[in-house]
Amino acid sequence: MLQNYLKIAWRSLWKNRLFSMVNLVGLALGLTASLLILEYVSFEKSFNTFHPQLPSLYRILMKDQAGTTQGSSAPGIILRTDFPEIKGYCRLAEGISNGIITVANQTFREEHSAYADASLFELFHFPLLSGSAQELKKPLTVALSAHQARTLFGSTDVVGKSLSLANQFGKLEYAVVAVYENMPENSDLQVDLVLSLATLQNPTIVASNSWVDPTGVGAQFLTTYVRLAPQSTVSHVEAKFNALLKTLPTGATDEIRLQAVSFQHLGSSLNDSYPTYGNLGFVYIMTGIALLILLIAWFNYVNLSTALSTKRSKEVGVRKVIGAHRNQLITQFLGESMILNLTALLLALVLVDLLQIPFNLLIKKNLSLSILLHSAFGLYGLLFFIAGSVLSGAYTAFILSSINPILSLKGGFLKSGRAWLRQSLVVFQFSISIALIAATFIVYHQLHYMQRKNLGMNLQQLLVMQGPEVGRDDSLFQDRAVGFRNAVSQLAFVSSFSNTGNVPGNGFNFSTENVLRTDQTTAGAHTSYKVLICDDQYFKTYDIALATGRAFTKGETEKPWRNVAQVVLNEAAVARLSATPTSILGKTISFNGQAVEVIGVVKNYHHLGLKEVIQPIVFWPQQNTTYFTAQISTDQLQKHLSQIQTLYERFFPGNPFSFHFADEQFNYQYQTEQQYSELFTLAAGLSIFIACLGLLGLAAFSAEQRTKEIGIRKVLGASVVQLSAMLSKDFVRLVLIALLLAVPLVWLAMERWLEQFAYHVSVQWWIFAGAGLLTLTIALLTVGYQSIRTALINPVKSLKSE
Repeated sequence: MLQNYLKIAWRSLWKNRLFSMVNLVGLALGLTASLLILEYVSFEKSFNTFHPQLPSLYRILMKDQAGTTQGSSAPGIILRTDFPEIKGYCRLAEGISNGIITVANQTFREEHSAYADASLFELFHFPLLSGSAQELKKPLTVALSAHQARTLFGSTDVVGKSLSLANQFGKLEYAVVAVYENMPENSDLQVDLVLSLATLQNPTIVASNSWVDPTGVGAQFLTTYVRLAPQSTVSHVEAKFNALLKTLPTGATDEIRLQAVSFQHLGSSLNDSYPTYGNLGFVYIMTGIALLILLIAWFNYVNLSTALSTKRSKEVGVRKVIGAHRNQLITQFLGESMILNLTALLLALVLVDLLQIPFNLLIKKNLSLSILLHSAFGLYGLLFFIAGSVLSGAYTAFILSSINPILSLKGGFLKSGRAWLRQSLVVFQFSISIALIAATFIVYHQLHYMQRKNLGMNLQQLLVMQGPEVGRDDSLFQDRAVGFRNAVSQLAFVSSFSNTGNVPGNGFNFSTENVLRTDQTTAGAHTSYKVLICDDQYFKTYDIALATGRAFTKGETEKPWRNVAQVVLNEAAVARLSATPTSILGKTISFNGQAVEVIGVVKNYHHLGLKEVIQPIVFWPQQNTTYFTAQISTDQLQKHLSQIQTLYERFFPGNPFSFHFADEQFNYQYQTEQQYSELFTLAAGLSIFIACLGLLGLAAFSAEQRTKEIGIRKVLGASVVQLSAMLSKDFVRLVLIALLLAVPLVWLAMERWLEQFAYHVSVQWWIFAGAGLLTLTIALLTVGYQSIRTALINPVKSLKSE
């Protein structure tokens, strides 16, 4: 019996080859897109789930008086608590430890290191391959990942060996006390060197860097994780923390919040205000796109199957007359659906294998189908596929199996009343396509706006070099830094040169609330100022215009920190001080208790891009060597880079020459929007292609049903254009209805998406007109091809009797 069902199913699919191919291609493409996207969703949802103690792990956040919750905390408070609710804690400082590693006269620039407590390996599941994490309680010790151990020493058997690390705290020797497995890719913590946090308690380091004392409540460069005891509630622990914090002078205006580590990657919801590493909205959008594309493919199957039901009504009638039961017919038609879907799934698996590498490059992840085997989403996806396959075939199966055999044999079923369903599904399909096309236009428009808008500064032809770390503690370091600056500035292709503590697009040096006018005694609400350390050439090099006053002189940037007497502000900082550029010029203000004169005000510029509002900035004059920026001509670029590298290595031996171009690095922050644009473009193209496949099938069926009518009209003098218009007008009407349905939904959704940008484009009517016109054109070409092909048939052939 089963073999007979399979034979009949295969014969039916082969007999209607065009419709079967349309369904197969559409389903295969839809499943391919869905599988690839499901890999990404599974990966994002898997972050940090491998930690056994995950349910009890929390990250301490700090909410300031402006209402902003940040990933920094007042970690010193943890040392002042005796809470039974806390079973363990770990303090972690990322970013400040990066520098140059030296091993056996070889140097490596390290950018994935952190100072941390030994308890890092107790709270989190990063298995040790050798050594003891407890040794990290001692200063000047380090644990290496297996990858880093092989990079530095060529082996993982390195416990007992030593390495030299030169960073902002000087050049120190560290003993390797442990080697741990590489941190998984789905871990928010990605550290290759774990340095002992006790190292920073060295009196020599603290003396020259007072901010770095990890025991102080003001050490906000640290992130603290805690493990709560069973039965402890987050609200209770937060209340106890905040009660203690208010007794300390530096924490009176802030509040502590606890964020579950299980939510620190994507957040608990779209409205979660806590900082995250990932983007939950992006995950939802990707999931939605996958489901919509797959639905379009299944709707094609339903559309074409219901259309073909009129052709198969006599077959069903004959089978019923000779004794076939309804359940047998349902089984047969469902079997045809499952065969088609399973074939499409096998084809999709082949396509996924072929497209995996390009997809990974697009989303910058290392994914494969294997991730679905270890994820609940793999099971959910399988269940959804089975349900979709059954439901898409069930409608046709139950409709066909309910045919009255006498009526069908008389031809009464040939005029199907199911056209409304097919039309509704076509409208739904093209609504999705138009929505994705319009969303693509808007995302691209916003991306183009952010990349092309006048930022108030120039980033073109700016070579940014990371400053040296090796040799910073040498007494001759400043002489070498000055020598390098002078040597580069004298190169014919260099028009300006600046050294700074940070650069646009990367951030600031630090923030402070203690900026006051002389007639103020305390800072008002929302008075956070960003501080950027720069030299006398910064504004010239980055072409930042002055609103009034002047820039620093070279002599002003060479004074020790405590002797600085002049600062420059931006317009936002002046406004925050309730002043105007002209009124504040020449006035004295207090900066962290230090009296300084405002000698200039620069016009506002977008230091951090257009996602955020322009922050109030205090420019502090110093000859900082964290970054060097040279404005160079780009002709003979490799030759020029080689010349600068030679000078860099001459003045700073032992330091790798690392550089990037300012505009490329600045635009890198828009990579998520770039991914949106590319993914929406692919999704929109795929959705409209699948929808048009179905439209092609329906147009072919419609033309086949009206063959005799077309023959008669041609005999009576109808032209090819008239016949094509007649066959196309119904489909055009459906696309126009789809446009009307898609516009308000996309408009509202994209308006909400644009709100996340402080500076953004507005949604314009022409975007939807363009999306509709593009969709309509593609649909017309699809239907028009089939219509013209049918209209050209010789009427003699059309009018022949069956």
